[in-house]
Amino acid sequence: RRPTWRPILAFIAGVVVVEGALAGFRHNAWAGAIAAALVVPALAGWFFAYHRYVWAKRTEEEYRVIFNNSNDALLVFGLGENGATNFIQVNDVACQRLGYTREELLERSPRDLHAPGTLDFASIMRRLLAGDQWLFETEHLTRDGRGIPTEINARAFLLGGQWTVLAVARDITER
Repeated sequence: RRPTWRPILAFIAGVVVVEGALAGFRHNAWAGAIAAALVVPALAGWFFAYHRYVWAKRTEEEYRVIFNNSNDALLVFGLGENGATNFIQVNDVACQRLGYTREELLERSPRDLHAPGTLDFASIMRRLLAGDQWLFETEHLTRDGRGIPTEINARAFLLGGQWTVLAVARDITER
């Protein structure tokens, strides 16, 4: 996503350069000095903004690598007025274990992964919103309807002003 201040900064830098060039033609030393004084902060601002952008991209990539190299399925979803929202993010293990593509999983909610009537979602959401970590066992349903015994370790937290849940789902078939 492109920040909205970049075009403004580019416009200011353009005006400064044009004004500096015109000032040189008019032999106006003050206008040339002011234009030069404005070019330096504009270029410095661009440099620092670019540096922040590169750092953010690198940090995002590092977290993505960590997120996708967990041995457990990681599922992130929001909590709305009507309970759990669709998944916001899922890792590669969740996709592979459940048999969905990432796009398909992101169109689903936690309710879609459980057999109807197996969990009291209202109770779970109340506990999570109260700040409790919750560890429980359930059975996830794969795309083809197969059940996988799963241990869920979930915690809710505020992310951008919205309650969000990180659920770590461990396959306990071999226990």
